[in-house]
This record gives sequence, C-alpha cells and structure tokens, in this order.
Amino acid sequence: MSYPLKFADIGEGIHEAEIIKWYINVGDIIEEDQLVLEVQTDKATVEITSPKAGKVIYRSGNEGELLYVGDTIIDIENNNESNILEPKSKIKEQNDDIKSISKTINRVIAAPSVRKFARSLGVNLSDVKGSKENGRITKQDVQEYFSEANKNPKHNDEKNPVLNEDVRIPIKGLRKQIYKNMEKSAFTIPHTTAMDEVQVDALINFRKTLDTITDVKLTYMPIIIKFITEVLKKNPIFNALLDEENKEVILKKQYNIGFAVSTNEGIIVPVIHQADQKSIEEIANEMINLQEKARSGSITLKEISGGTFTISSTGRQGGTFATPMISCPQVAILGIHAMKEKPVILQTREIGIGTIMGISLSFDHRIIDGEPVGKFIKDLKDYIEKPESLLLNTR
Repeated sequence: MSYPLKFADIGEGIHEAEIIKWYINVGDIIEEDQLVLEVQTDKATVEITSPKAGKVIYRSGNEGELLYVGDTIIDIENNNESNILEPKSKIKEQNDDIKSISKTINRVIAAPSVRKFARSLGVNLSDVKGSKENGRITKQDVQEYFSEANKNPKHNDEKNPVLNEDVRIPIKGLRKQIYKNMEKSAFTIPHTTAMDEVQVDALINFRKTLDTITDVKLTYMPIIIKFITEVLKKNPIFNALLDEENKEVILKKQYNIGFAVSTNEGIIVPVIHQADQKSIEEIANEMINLQEKARSGSITLKEISGGTFTISSTGRQGGTFATPMISCPQVAILGIHAMKEKPVILQTREIGIGTIMGISLSFDHRIIDGEPVGKFIKDLKDYIEKPESLLLNTR
C-alpha cells in the first residue's frame, strides 16, 4: 500500500510554489513528521513534512520547478502503516539501503535558514566543513568559508582563471516571487507618487521621551505605524483592496499594516495585524519579533499575509524621495526616507536648522484621485509635526 502526499491549498489564494530544496530522495526510509522539502510561494518559504513513515517510491519535480495544488509531492510505501516496524532482518536490509543512499547523496546537515544564507552567498554547502556535532553546518561556518574563498582575489586569479568569468545568478526562490510581484505591480497598476517634506524635530523629541519610559528598543517605525492607523481611519479609501475580477474596491475595517524588511533573500513584508488596537510599545515588540523571524527564515504565512496598507523605509542612508511599488491588491504604499538637517523657517519667522524627512505616497490612480492624496499627506504631517495629538484619539 502506498500513500501519496499531495500539495494542499495553503490559503491566501496561493495555487503554486517553487521547489527550493529536497531533503529526501527516492528509496529513502523516512519517519513521520520528517522534513521532506522546502517550497517558496509568493508569500513565504514553507517547509513540508511527511504525515507517514515509510519508503519513498516517488518524488515529484526538481529544485527550481513548480508544484501546483493537487500535485503529488511524494509517494510513500507504508505497508502495515510503516516499513520501520518490520522484522529485524528487514530492518537491517533497510539500514544497509539507507547507508548506501547516504553515501551517494553525501547529504550535508544544516538548518533551512543556514541553507538560505549559503544560497544568498552562492556557497555550495557540500564544500563547507561543519563545526558542530555530526558535521552540522552553522551560519558562522558558511561566513568563514565565504570570507576565505574571497580573500585576496587578485592573488588567486592566476591559479583560478574562472574568477575572471561573468557570474550568472539564477532568479529563483523569493527573488523570483519578488520579480513576478513587481512585474505585476508595474504593468497592472497605474502608479502615481506624491512627495512632500515634513519637519520631524517634534517626532525625534517624542521618541526620546518614550525611550525614557520603556525597555523596548523603540525606532520611529512603530510610532509612524500608529500615526498611519489614525490617518487611514480619516482616509478609508487608502485602507482598501482592489477586487479586479469583480471591479470592486473593498474598504477594509481592519488596519493590518505591512512593513518592509530586508533579508539576504530579498524584501519580506511582515504584517502588524489590528495595529489600531495595539500600543506603540506592543507594535515595537511585535516588529522586533517579526524582523528576527523574517531574517532567520522562520516567519509563517499568516505573519506576512492579510496586509491592508504597507510602509517602506529606505533607511538612514537612503535618499530624499522614492517611488515605492504598491503591493497588489492594496491600493497605496507609503515610503519614508532619511532624516536630514536643512535650513527651515522657524515659528519666529527666522531662518534656522531643522530636521527634515521626505515622504512618498504611491497610489493606484484608477481608484484614488489627487485631492484625497493631498488630505492623506496633510493628516500624516499633522501627526508627525505634533505627535502629542495622538493622545486626542486614545480611548
């Protein structure tokens, strides 16, 4: 008797996934809940485990190929429910098979996050010597191998002429999904971006004050997320999703704010769900947790799904403005940029030095016109320039 493991519908409208890494081969004897493969959807990396123990008699597809909902991932021969529970003589035969297979595969032992890190650097894990028990490879092992391999490249050119050749990097995994999403966004949505500058000296002082009364590492982003939830309540057309099939705009009553996180694999957008119901401190804590998960590859599909509005930051070293790309099916995205000191007109009408931040609001011009954009930006600037006004809406 065999058991076909099917690729199931994992929700959020996801119907396909790219095979990133196989952890088993045909002929392997596997255990229940053993990791079978790692796939990449357009939302996240997902690990699939086996619900049965037995012998793998079929395996679908190669790394880089697609799986579709309903496809058979593997077929497991599980006579008497499990081949593991056979007489000792057969167990010995199976063990011999496993040893033979293991020699052929020369499998490396490394966590999925380490494998992702190695792929981002172009390192073949079979070339890396693991420092942990049973030869398990860590990120530090990969980094040390990479650093050593790239040390003194000019000196190595004579012995390794291949170093002078062009490098081709396959577009796959998360980068492939980003490629597809950006292509869809660019060629489907008529993007228009409004830009403005806002003086942030009051915001800087506001954060400094909060820092004195919390143990949480507090950046500006949690505060801005809280501002945005209030701005979206006043401007509901921006907290919306577009149903293109039915030609309907869905005004969302939940305020689920996505924020971009840069990882070795690319940009991931975790979501703070029900942000309007959380304090700045709670948002900050959740952001730290989600950032760690995103960078370690352990973030779940739920944690990056369901966003209604997104904020992107170009960081301290970024420029003054940008044109952020909208995440379908959302209708707008806010970009916040580097804070820089500039000459400003003070309340006394004198020229002084102030800290200025650029903001960029990209919006779907099929759904949103210029006038509501101006109001959105004004409402946001009011909160940033007078952050204490947030208290007026606190219940």
